[in-house]
Amino acid sequence: MKGQKLTAENLRSTYLKVPLLSITEAIQQVPNSWTHLSFCPISLPPYITLPSGWTTNDLAAIKVYTSPCRLYDALNEALRTEKINEIQPWFSYLKLFDTAINKIPPVKRRYCRGIRVAPDSSYKIGTVITWWGVSSVSTNRSVCKNFASLHSGGCCGSLYDIKSISARNITNYSLYPGEAESILLPGTKVKIIKIELDSMSRVYVIDVEAISPDSTDGTVTVKSTTTTTSTPPLDFTAVLPLSTATNGTVTVKSTTTTTSTPPLDFTAVLPLSTATSNKR
Repeated sequence: MKGQKLTAENLRSTYLKVPLLSITEAIQQVPNSWTHLSFCPISLPPYITLPSGWTTNDLAAIKVYTSPCRLYDALNEALRTEKINEIQPWFSYLKLFDTAINKIPPVKRRYCRGIRVAPDSSYKIGTVITWWGVSSVSTNRSVCKNFASLHSGGCCGSLYDIKSISARNITNYSLYPGEAESILLPGTKVKIIKIELDSMSRVYVIDVEAISPDSTDGTVTVKSTTTTTSTPPLDFTAVLPLSTATNGTVTVKSTTTTTSTPPLDFTAVLPLSTATSNKR
């Protein structure tokens, strides 16, 4: 990959070329790996049934991203540099995370995203924004408003109203299911449809629509920080010990039960805060 120019268009195809590793092996390759391995909740509860076709590594990749150990901060900081030497150490984790996310079906609908800073002064109707980082979006507008309202004095926060066909709901696999979180993968492009300032809340409301990744007219790259759909919850009807194999694969017997089950409670695994996360 030496000398290769990384773009939002080839980012995904580039990191998908690396071998698929276990969650531990993937995190061992990133900067400050010891810190992440020590404080991120990599291990799952001792007995659990995974969704059909999932591995323990798939679930761990999402769980780690949503955890308060702040791996998501380091990942998105690297992605927003747009520099291959900064992003390459994250390729293995990105592939594992991407593999897990793509086992969840996308849902076409409107989402929101709240961030604590005002939109770039260059934004205007028709501008195409590239979100280089992993973008957390939600179907819970009050959650988004809360993030947008946490701007520190002055003006202002931003509340994005997003029309997307590619967001994937991770509510049932997240440490913060109350956030109704869905994920847009790195390199997502959105086109600005409307911008308005809510003077009472000092929050810009920005209507955007996700577009084809090959669109370049009026592109603006954003450095700002990131922030449902119906997917089946994890099935607890059978309890199987986790495999200790490197790839973490667990074979799950099919079940005909249709009862609703709650999302995984990871808070019992280690003393995590129950407050809402900060990754927007």
